[in-house]
Amino acid sequence: MATAALFGAAWATASAFGLAAPTSIGLRRNLRVETAFRTHPLRPSPAGAPAKPGASASPKKIETIVYGSWAVTCQYPGAAGKKRCLASMRVLGPRRRVLLNWQIGHNQEGRYVAAIYMPSGLAIKKNNAMVGGAILVDKGAELQFSSGAPRALRFISCGPQRCMAEAPIDALFEKEARASSTATITVNVVGGSIPFKLSIKGIDKAIDSTRK
Repeated sequence: MATAALFGAAWATASAFGLAAPTSIGLRRNLRVETAFRTHPLRPSPAGAPAKPGASASPKKIETIVYGSWAVTCQYPGAAGKKRCLASMRVLGPRRRVLLNWQIGHNQEGRYVAAIYMPSGLAIKKNNAMVGGAILVDKGAELQFSSGAPRALRFISCGPQRCMAEAPIDALFEKEARASSTATITVNVVGGSIPFKLSIKGIDKAIDSTRK
């Protein structure tokens, strides 16, 4: 299996909640799946919503539960607000560099989506040489569950350090996800295609926790 690595500068993003202690699961030889998250597609609170007397701007409670390969983090804003949850899984390469950050939740428009964050360039080690380059945004990426057909991931944004691709979660997505134990995310770069075959154990509970 080719070894995936970052191409170019490392990237990092801020979290709205703060990170719980991550739980890591071995994935082949040089890749790891880490149940934690750093970015979030959660819908913000309605603009201009009046605050109740004595209400705090910060959440009352934050809770993270690990389901297999996924960490589900929920924000409980108290009686005045609605619980919001986000599921996330990070794929780490050598030296714990983040290669993929797969999230399940509601985006800024309120749509229920799968969002994949990645560096703006990736490379693979093939025949003792590094092959790869910048993400080919026009070609998009691809997600395939072990029990389903490939589905397109459309790039929503791409900057100098990171890109984000997204796919809506519909009834067929849920059906295939619940029936699968693995999924493959394929990213197209200048030097070719880079597949990541991942264990998605616990995705049923990740969906149940974030669907509401």
